[in-house]
Amino acid sequence: MKKIAILFVLGVFIPALVLGVLALQSARQQGVLIADQEAKLRQQEADNVAAQVALSLRIEHETFVKVVEGFLLTTDPEALSKDFNRMLAEKWKRKSVGFCVSTEGRILSPVEDDYLSRRDSLEFIEDNAAFLKGRVSAEVYATTNESLAEVKEVLQQSRSSKLFSQADSWAGSSLRKQKEMPTSTSEYELRPEQQKATDTDEKSTPKPEAAAAPAAQAVPVQEGQAKSLVEGSIVPGPAENTLKDIASSAEPARRKADSRSDYNRNVAPQNIVQNKQGDMLKLASNLNVATSRFSELVAKDKSGILSRFVNDRLEILFWVRPANRPDLVFGARILPEDIRDVVAQVLSGEGVEPGVVVTAILDDRTKPFIKSDASFNSVWENPFVAAEVGEVLPHWEVGLYLRDTGRLSRTATLTSYTIMGLIALALGAIAVGGGLIVMDMRRQLVLVKKKTDFVSNVSHELKTPLTSIRMFAELLQQESVSDPEKRSHYLRIITLEAERLTRLINNVLDFARMERNQKNYEKEDIDLHEVIRRVWESQELHLNQLGFQTCWKAEEAPYPVHADADALAQILVNLLSNAEKYSGEAKEVELHSYKIDGQVRVAVLDRGVGVPVGEEKKIFEHFYRAHDSLSSGIQGSGLGLTLARKIAMDHGGNITCEARKEGGTRFTLHLPLIKSKESNTL
Repeated sequence: MKKIAILFVLGVFIPALVLGVLALQSARQQGVLIADQEAKLRQQEADNVAAQVALSLRIEHETFVKVVEGFLLTTDPEALSKDFNRMLAEKWKRKSVGFCVSTEGRILSPVEDDYLSRRDSLEFIEDNAAFLKGRVSAEVYATTNESLAEVKEVLQQSRSSKLFSQADSWAGSSLRKQKEMPTSTSEYELRPEQQKATDTDEKSTPKPEAAAAPAAQAVPVQEGQAKSLVEGSIVPGPAENTLKDIASSAEPARRKADSRSDYNRNVAPQNIVQNKQGDMLKLASNLNVATSRFSELVAKDKSGILSRFVNDRLEILFWVRPANRPDLVFGARILPEDIRDVVAQVLSGEGVEPGVVVTAILDDRTKPFIKSDASFNSVWENPFVAAEVGEVLPHWEVGLYLRDTGRLSRTATLTSYTIMGLIALALGAIAVGGGLIVMDMRRQLVLVKKKTDFVSNVSHELKTPLTSIRMFAELLQQESVSDPEKRSHYLRIITLEAERLTRLINNVLDFARMERNQKNYEKEDIDLHEVIRRVWESQELHLNQLGFQTCWKAEEAPYPVHADADALAQILVNLLSNAEKYSGEAKEVELHSYKIDGQVRVAVLDRGVGVPVGEEKKIFEHFYRAHDSLSSGIQGSGLGLTLARKIAMDHGGNITCEARKEGGTRFTLHLPLIKSKESNTL
């Protein structure tokens, strides 16, 4: 038993306990694991939104290219180059400044009349004349078709963007669109869906103050000064309008642009790794900035997008070199405020859970340019995750913010508690299972011991009557025993020992049949009083011969029951035999029979050694004996009471045991009565 317990502890419980401790340590790290999984999921969503924003601007660029191609189909390139700003404002609903530059560095559009009447045209010339002419280099973020392919690849992984399928359709039908262009400038219009969307956006999107100035507002600029801005000459006039002053004022702007091109990004997401001192580490930017001249940038491709910071303000330049006039570059300057509707269209799409996450497009100053929930406020520099939009909007980020910042910690805590509970439950189950195994093993060991004692007891029980029978039979064989009284006494002893031997064998056989559920009863309506009378007559004589005082107190018969008479007789014999064996020196046995509460009760009372306290139920277990027969000298196999109770329960009754106040024990048989044919009483 001890060896098995030690093997169980070493082989099962201790390994399970070690695994439980390791699992508990893992449960404490659930917060990190859940936050990491959430961050990976949200990071993919942020990358997807950033790619959609970049692709939406590429779609706007494709629209601009189609507009230019439409102009060239119906208008002479030379005429278009001089009137491009005005025609673009009329035919393209996107607010912009159109320009045309030759590869030699001459600004052909906007012309003098444009920026005399439009402040934005004048500002554009002031800020970009030197750069467009190729006289100065500037830090520029260039977006080419290769960048577009990378953006499409990001979106293609999710296949959740409507813009992806739209851009893919436009790219695949470029040649067909060229053939479908109208033949006159007056007939050329945008596609109906674009026209409708643009008109709606212009009506619903608020304009910033700088962009709300009337297009025809007059600007106090002299003609000579305006001409000098285009041609690049220096003439008398206000210093801020000269090319020299523009070049000098561009230096601080370049320094600001240099600071924007720092290795670190502007945001510090909440899931960023911390160093040992607990300081938040900055993320490295993936932007590619090039310091180059305009002519060098446009010579590398047929069209593209250039983004640059001028006077600490982001400007987006769409440009295209037509295939039939590669010496001309047509372009459009767009400010971020003028594409707010494009970005809003991205955030209105599906893909990010609005009830859990708020998406915001952050500008280069980490201020929300647009957000999916206008009422939401947060520390914008610390989103949960963030993704760079790319070179098309440099230093702009897509930030995802959790509405409930404590949700992850609560989820981690709940997960940890759940894991800890499961571990505790598993360990408890192992402990309970081990305890049950140990209890069962102990029960089996006790049962084995009982069986061993049973074999010893039965062997002793069989040996005793056989010895008596053999001894008195040998005496009868001797001719010297001539006394009739002695011969009669010897024969009576042989008969009693034979009955005792038969009863013992029957108990063993009945127990075996009951264990296999093969015990059959021949039940019928009988009078229990008659069964008691027959048993008492034979047992009373035997008890009297052994010196017992006997008494039967019987209530008036009959005792009608439905039972097997022989089985009930076996119960009474076993109870009386039990009273005989445990009588001790007080040789007194009483039998009481009476009816009460619809039952007949037969009680056997003795003044013997009694049943030890706490063993009143154990004595009915098979092979159990309150007093060991080998050490106490009391004969028995430990099956008599077991068989008696089993037979009683098979007849719908029971046997109870209780101690008597004056000493001894009372065993009572309970059996249900049936209606007697002679009376209506039970």
